[in-house]
Amino acid sequence: MPSNKYYLYYKCTGHPSANVSGNILHEKFESILRSITFLPYQIDLIKQIIKPMLRTARIVEHRLDKERSRKKTSIERKMFQLEEKFIDNLIEHSVYQNWSRKLKLERSILEKELEVSKAGKAALQFDIDNLLSDKMGMFGIYSNCNTEQKRMIIHAIFRDTLTWKDNSFTASFFNPSLNHNLKTILKMISIKSAFSVGVSNEGALIY
Repeated sequence: MPSNKYYLYYKCTGHPSANVSGNILHEKFESILRSITFLPYQIDLIKQIIKPMLRTARIVEHRLDKERSRKKTSIERKMFQLEEKFIDNLIEHSVYQNWSRKLKLERSILEKELEVSKAGKAALQFDIDNLLSDKMGMFGIYSNCNTEQKRMIIHAIFRDTLTWKDNSFTASFFNPSLNHNLKTILKMISIKSAFSVGVSNEGALIY
């Protein structure tokens, strides 16, 4: 019986016949990120950057919800007017049914969007509480980023030196501002030059 399961694999550009299990690679990479913590002064700097971004996200979502609510009120007003016209025999039954279905569908879509937004706000608040906690770590930030932001984080930590070889990650650069994690990280990844030259100032990781 054919299987409908989808399996993620990565193909090596240098060795086209070699496939790497996406699940294994992701699990090991996430384990590395979960092991990277921040020093107190780094957490303070990150909070200063994150807070305005989260505030902006809240403002944008509030404006969208306000517009959705306005449209919903407008649709309900039209539905009421439609009912009145039908009761007063100003429109045919078929016309009433067609417009009633159309307006109910539009209202249903807006109500669903408002429900999704409400759930999204609750999830955002949960993320905010985690991100702004004194125990925030690299994985918490990484998992809340889009693809481009994730790429920038990986570049900041390893530059473009992170590779997969012999079932493990290797790198020739590790951001010196995270060297307090080295003891743990070196058990999970081979770093040829742990104290790489190039990033040394305290805020380098997050700029």
